[in-house]
Amino acid sequence: WKRWAVRSNSFWRHVSTVDRLNVVILSEDFPPYEGGIAQWARGMARGLASHGCSVTVLARHRPEYPDYEPNDSYRIQPIRGNRWKQLRTRYFHRSYQKYCQKNGNPDLLIATTWNAARGVIRLAKKQHTPLITVAHGLEVTRKMSALKKAWLRWTLRNSDLLVAVSHFTAEMIRRKMGDLPGLRIIPNGVDAEVFKPGLDVTDLKKKIGLKDEKVILTLARVIERKGHDFVIRALPKVIQKIPGTKYLIVGPWDEKFHQQLKVLIQSLHLDNRVLFYGYCETDEIPLFYNLCDVYAMISRTLEQAGDVEGFGITYLEANACGKPVIGGDSGGVRDAVAHGETGFLVRPDDADAISDHLVTLLSDSNLAGTFGRQGRERVIQQFTWERIAETLMHESGLKS
Repeated sequence: WKRWAVRSNSFWRHVSTVDRLNVVILSEDFPPYEGGIAQWARGMARGLASHGCSVTVLARHRPEYPDYEPNDSYRIQPIRGNRWKQLRTRYFHRSYQKYCQKNGNPDLLIATTWNAARGVIRLAKKQHTPLITVAHGLEVTRKMSALKKAWLRWTLRNSDLLVAVSHFTAEMIRRKMGDLPGLRIIPNGVDAEVFKPGLDVTDLKKKIGLKDEKVILTLARVIERKGHDFVIRALPKVIQKIPGTKYLIVGPWDEKFHQQLKVLIQSLHLDNRVLFYGYCETDEIPLFYNLCDVYAMISRTLEQAGDVEGFGITYLEANACGKPVIGGDSGGVRDAVAHGETGFLVRPDDADAISDHLVTLLSDSNLAGTFGRQGRERVIQQFTWERIAETLMHESGLKS
């Protein structure tokens, strides 16, 4: 890197020739802990490392996940603390400060959420270290106190670059925060070498008890926003036209919502048609996508709670595995699902439309195959972490 510059309020910082760019990523979530933010942190670490950056991830240590996923392309340092909800700002500040004292100031600092960014802004400005903050969606849609809103606004406005993962998230930021010159839209990404078609699912099918049935899959936390209940409501009509179809639900569940789904399943006489798998290991995830015929996550917005899907990375993972997808037309899902090209978008509360789209894809293997192939091509062209990292480097001035 000969010269690079990052916008920082009223000045540009220029760095002379360096052999390797040093990047620090701050994240509260990191695999094996699941979730979109954890996937973003790992994906960006890998993407930046593939472009020759020296990457260190400072990530929250969770006792239930004693070990991070092994890797050889970046370093991970745990942030320990027992009172995260109350003291996370302090924990991030202290961990980053200790890193700098031992290793020197990095060339770039990335916070995967505003919760991580707010603890390091003043220190980063004092160092003249550019700070990128990522906005996923919930931080600008969920209900919060006036004081916390002010803190959020201050954090976003004082970041050198603000990355929104979807057009929806960017629009919500503009509505609530006004026009921010440093706002850029950079989507989530997928590892197309991990998520790919053609994997052997024989053992997994035996483990679950599946044979040659058509399979609809939702792989996500089992919470109300993800829309499992409307897939279940659509299922009787699907089974009428395609007997033997089963709905496989993979992911840890909220107990209250899980019980509601079980009551719904019993009322529709679908006890032997809906399978709950629960939590799955990371290396099993691509196998589940390969096992299914259609991936459906009918995400919806819960207005009262301000709970919304900021993007929906699982749609891209399923597409990368060559599978067609059906998504709820809400939040940032439009950025993840190309309607009529990689799958279908549907009104989240329209069970008839959901069942019609499911029947179409389950009965027309040519269309399903075309959507799956186009979905993988789209991922490779636009959504690999190498491309996402390159885009971030361009937007931040790290690469011309």
